[in-house]
Amino acid sequence: MTEKDALTRWCPFAMVAMTSGTVNVAANRGLLAHAINSHNHCVGDGCMAWRWDDKDSTEGHCGLAGGQ
Repeated sequence: MTEKDALTRWCPFAMVAMTSGTVNVAANRGLLAHAINSHNHCVGDGCMAWRWDDKDSTEGHCGLAGGQ
């Protein structure tokens, strides 16, 4: 997939700090299970796990999610 497309996808490894009452937690979704915001998206080649498909490619993938 292109990096631009990846940047719109949810990443299960992205964590955000959340406060609920007096409890602070790190979560990968909003307070509602279906609530996904841009803070939970893939960061493309800004991530150590991002892998380009080849040296001159404009497409890549998440190395943690497996190969092509």
